[in-house]
Amino acid sequence: MKPFVFFQTVRRRYNHGFTLVELLVVISIIAILIGLLLPAVNAARGVANRMSCSNNLKQIGLACTSYATNQQFFPPAAVPVSTTGNLNTEQAAPTHNNQRANWMILILPYMDNNALYDEFTDLLKKDTTKSVGDDLTTAASGRTDVSPMTKLRRTVIAPYRCPSDPYVDVEYKDASSKYWSRGCYAANAGLATFPKTSMAQWWASNKIQGIMGYRSSIRAGNIQDGDSNTILAGEIRSGVTADDSRGVWALGGAGASAVAGCGFILGNDVGPNANTTGGGDQVEKCPASSFTTDMQKRIKMLCRSSSGFIQATFRSQHSGGVNAVFADGSVRWINDKIDRNADTVTENLNSINNATKLSLWDRLILSNDGKSVSLKDL
Repeated sequence: MKPFVFFQTVRRRYNHGFTLVELLVVISIIAILIGLLLPAVNAARGVANRMSCSNNLKQIGLACTSYATNQQFFPPAAVPVSTTGNLNTEQAAPTHNNQRANWMILILPYMDNNALYDEFTDLLKKDTTKSVGDDLTTAASGRTDVSPMTKLRRTVIAPYRCPSDPYVDVEYKDASSKYWSRGCYAANAGLATFPKTSMAQWWASNKIQGIMGYRSSIRAGNIQDGDSNTILAGEIRSGVTADDSRGVWALGGAGASAVAGCGFILGNDVGPNANTTGGGDQVEKCPASSFTTDMQKRIKMLCRSSSGFIQATFRSQHSGGVNAVFADGSVRWINDKIDRNADTVTENLNSINNATKLSLWDRLILSNDGKSVSLKDL
């Protein structure tokens, strides 16, 4: 038995754990592996989010084309409370208290959301002078402490949201301290702004129309450039502050649920994710002290202290571009570096059909400029 005990004792003497150096080596190796794998994981997550966003736009595109088939026209991007006058006169810029059902409300039945659509229309039809920003109640309940319209405005609609947008849960607080839910998609209103400033700059001229405009839209089958050559809708950013109305799905208007003034006419908001100092397509009412240069670069947007958008372009948090659905229902990727005009380019609107400086970007926005495009250039 003694030899047995002796060898047992020897084994115990040389049986030890990790030294500090060995532990540090193992930790270093794990850290290196994490550093190597993390970019691949983030890239995979980015691809998945972009695919999910593309699927949302596919569903939205099909809803818009179904609406156009049944109603003969595509839905208008924005519908004002007052429809007096005509498209040859100045129109008020859309705000929270002058808008009725916009395009994203109108297509709800084609998004398998009839119940929400019915609730909106039931409230709005009771008084044609009211807007989606008003505190409307149902006649049956008569309640004034809790507004059914408020609940509708704050409804979260999953297919209207892109998973890549980190600000989509930041609710919009309007001038009347009412809250609205966010979305990430916008109608193509065209190259003119909200509001128009002359007859030549709005829907009175079919030369610069998009597809879904301010209380007007294109008739189904009347897209001269071809359904597969014209953007129907695309991505828009959610507001990065509670005061920024960007991405409010139930609110009509540039930046909220439509793009406008994003081409050669103004020349300062040209192309997807444009980052320029001119125009109104910047973070609304943002505190300049907290929006440092580095942060503005990171979110790919500049800062402005005022409010009220008259123009906006397609934007996303994806790397290098945006998703867009075309009038034929197909979804394509639009690169940030797509052919676009320089900021100083101007054209004579009266001769736009013969314009030689229209970029590929301009022609994808325009529905009736008569210019063909090559989708291989996207």
